[in-house]
Amino acid sequence: MRSRRGTVAGLSGPGGSAVPQNCKNDMTVKPKPCDTSVDELANASWLHKDKPSYQERSERIDSLLNYYTGRFGIANKYKLQHFLAQAAEESDGLSDMTGDLYYSKENLLEHYSYAFSDTDPNKLDPDDYAGHPQKMAEFLMGPNSIQGPILGNDHDGDGWKYRGRGILQLTGRYNYTQFTSYYQNEFNCTLDFVQNPDLLATDDKLAVLSGMWYFMNRVSGDIDENTTVDEVTYDVNGGYNGLDQRKQYFNDIKQYINDCSK
Repeated sequence: MRSRRGTVAGLSGPGGSAVPQNCKNDMTVKPKPCDTSVDELANASWLHKDKPSYQERSERIDSLLNYYTGRFGIANKYKLQHFLAQAAEESDGLSDMTGDLYYSKENLLEHYSYAFSDTDPNKLDPDDYAGHPQKMAEFLMGPNSIQGPILGNDHDGDGWKYRGRGILQLTGRYNYTQFTSYYQNEFNCTLDFVQNPDLLATDDKLAVLSGMWYFMNRVSGDIDENTTVDEVTYDVNGGYNGLDQRKQYFNDIKQYINDCSK
């Protein structure tokens, strides 16, 4: 779920990490990556160049992409192009790493008219939810919502606690639990993202790795020159939210990131 606010910390190691970690070396042999350059990311409008931390962030993200894409099977230009397009939309060009679920009253009445009304006493009052992202998280993804059980959110407060974070907006207790298991096993670490979900928003490396892990597990089949943005969007998003923007990012990105032989 796409975010509207967030922060990304700057750090050390490949791409940097502010989290104290007693972990084994990330990889003894670097897989052959589909390399990018900072200039390519910039030319593709992948990052917000108007942000004060633009240069520092672009260097960190570029380093992380080049170091880890091969490990997660993003090893050809088509996969990289689609991954970046999806990540650009989900994190608003890497300017937001956590979802705040802020809705205005007008947004609620327009997009959720089935549940909110100014006049129908059988529906929710939009004034009670407008500008209250935590209440919206529970409405959309809490244990009593339609999506909540699908996402594994079975405790009160899970909708907010496990809202979208990272460059692909990892969402839901189930996904946080699965990524924790993967990360602990692969990196011999004790970090627990179920207990500390904000780490996926405040640490560049974890923000990127969580997105790559999700992409690896969610996007079905091989990605080649015939794969459409619609297909990948459905796998990543479970629907077609922001489809036009994802297509725009994809068309922009593929003009600049189209050679994996560097």
